[in-house]
Amino acid sequence: MRKNLSIKTSLSPVYFEKYTDNESIVVVIDILRATSVISTAFHYGVKEIIPVQTLDQALDFKGKKNYIVAAERNALLIDGFDFGNSPFHYMNKDVQDKTLVFTTTNGTKAFAIPNLKAVFPVLNGFDPAIPAAAYAASATGGVISAKTP
Repeated sequence: MRKNLSIKTSLSPVYFEKYTDNESIVVVIDILRATSVISTAFHYGVKEIIPVQTLDQALDFKGKKNYIVAAERNALLIDGFDFGNSPFHYMNKDVQDKTLVFTTTNGTKAFAIPNLKAVFPVLNGFDPAIPAAAYAASATGGVISAKTP
């Protein structure tokens, strides 16, 4: 028997706790910059990305060989960091074979949702939302309906 599933929209990481029930399948749709930075950094040769929650966690990696530290808060580059939250910062050979430690106001918070059954691919932009929902439904054998909490 197919289980009926639903999609609920969380408009801010503040509400992520609502979905930590060990039953939810979460599809992260970041229409802003965090996932654009991630995909651009990988495209230009970053070998690994470590998303962290705080500025201090990111600064723990500052000065380590082959690490880049990046941070933004409220769309502003933070002093003391190599890069911010613009994909253009990563479009160069300086990022090749480096590990990016990255924190943002909202985007990196999605990687720290506790007690999730699964996290499906991080999607860049809104257009992939429907295919992502279809993938989630097919992967779980469920029927998905969209609604906002």
